[in-house]
Amino acid sequence: MKGQLRRKAEREKFARRVVLLSQE
Repeated sequence: MKGQLRRKAEREKFARRVVLLSQE
C-alpha cells in the first residue's frame, strides 16, 4: 500500500513537470 502511494506521488510529480514543459 505504501509503495502505491509513493508511486502515485511520483507520477503526479512527473505529470506536473510534463505540463510545465508543455506550457513553455
